[in-house]
Amino acid sequence: MVCQSLITRRAEGHLRPSALETSVHTRRLMHAALSTRIEVKSSQQGPINQIDLDPCDERYLLVASGDATVGLYDMEVEPAQDGSESDGQDGSMPSRVQSLHVTPRTRAHVTENIGDLTRGRVSSSIGNAALAARMQPPSGGHRYSVTSVQWYPPDTGIFVSGSTDGSVQVWDTNLFVSAGTFSLGSKVHAVAMSRAMLSRSLIAVGTDDRRVRLCDLKSGGSSHLLAGHAQTVTTVAWSPTEEHLLATVGLKCRRFYRVPGPV
Repeated sequence: MVCQSLITRRAEGHLRPSALETSVHTRRLMHAALSTRIEVKSSQQGPINQIDLDPCDERYLLVASGDATVGLYDMEVEPAQDGSESDGQDGSMPSRVQSLHVTPRTRAHVTENIGDLTRGRVSSSIGNAALAARMQPPSGGHRYSVTSVQWYPPDTGIFVSGSTDGSVQVWDTNLFVSAGTFSLGSKVHAVAMSRAMLSRSLIAVGTDDRRVRLCDLKSGGSSHLLAGHAQTVTTVAWSPTEEHLLATVGLKCRRFYRVPGPV
C-alpha cells in the first residue's frame, strides 16, 4: 500500500511524479520476501541463469538452466489441497509449481543451412558462421549451459534461448521443440527482443566476439553486426519506448546503438 502521506503530498503538488514512483518502488523492494503461497519445484539439474515471465498473460515462466535446458512453469496454480487456503499465513501449505515441459539436450552438430522459414526456401551454405549466420534446421536442443531466454513479445507461441554452445535456438512452445537455430560461432551471453519494434522481429545477441549480432526471425538471417565493444558483450536490452534504440553492456563499457529500420 502506498503511504497516505505520499499521496497527500503528491495531490498538493509538493512531490514530483518521479519521486512518488521511486518511493513506491523502494518501499516494495524493502518489503519483498519469499512467497509462502507458491513453491517452485524445479526438475532441472543445473544452476538457474535467467528467467522470463510471459508479457501477455503474466502466467508462464521460462527458466534457463546450466544443464543445457529451458523449463516452462505455470505460475497460476490451485490452492494447496490441505483443507485450507494458501493465503500466505503461517501453517498453510504452499502450492507447488512443477515444470510443464523441459527442452531436450543434444550433442548433434548441424551443418545444413536453410533460408526463410516462412517461405520454406532452402539456401546454400554461407561458410563461416561467425561472419554470416543463417537460421538452420532444428538441432534438438542446446549442448551446453543456457545463459539467456526470452518470450516472443507478441504472443507465447515462440521463445528464444542463447547458450554457451554458440547458438540461439528458436522454440515452438506448443510442441516444445526447436523450430530453428542460429549458429554464431561464439558463446552467447544474452538475447533480447524488442516489445516496441513492430516492423521487424530482431533478436539482439551479446557474444564473446565483442560484437552484437542482430538475427532476424522473419528472414532467417543475421541482418547487422554492431561493433564498438573491446571485450565480451554480457547484456543487451531494447528500449521499451523507442523502436530502434538498443543498449548493450560489455565487461568495461556501455554502448547505445540506433538500429536502422527496414529499407
